[in-house]
Amino acid sequence: MRARFWVIIFVGFSFFAGSFCEARAQKEEIEQDTIWDQDRVVDRTITIKQGVELKIKQGTRVRFEKEGSMNVQGDLTIAGEKEKPVIFYQEEDKQQDGERRAYYLFFGPDSNSKISHFIFRDAGGYFEGGSKMPGMRVKGQLEITDSLITENT
Repeated sequence: MRARFWVIIFVGFSFFAGSFCEARAQKEEIEQDTIWDQDRVVDRTITIKQGVELKIKQGTRVRFEKEGSMNVQGDLTIAGEKEKPVIFYQEEDKQQDGERRAYYLFFGPDSNSKISHFIFRDAGGYFEGGSKMPGMRVKGQLEITDSLITENT
């Protein structure tokens, strides 16, 4: 009877811990052409799959939380306007132990992206494990016009 009790406790705890870990490590994949035309909160890694486009329309604000980042393997089109730019930012300055914790934007080798009237700020910093990431890393094709990239690592 006592052994059965501990097995039930162990299985229950394992299920709870596994669910918690899975929730913290959530990722989202964009697998078909998608348009964002409303403000967003990104609290996980968003991957734009190869051959897929994410288009973000003018005036959209994208706020990144602690676990948020964007991995562009396909295409990212940011179509801001002079009076209505698209803004990527972090709400608060994420300082932990004197080191900045922030989001990043990565463009993979097959990405082909166009960005216009875009404000990109508060990105990059140190991440778990002590590695340092720049705010933006580009390996593919990226065209940026009429944009502001500021206050990033």
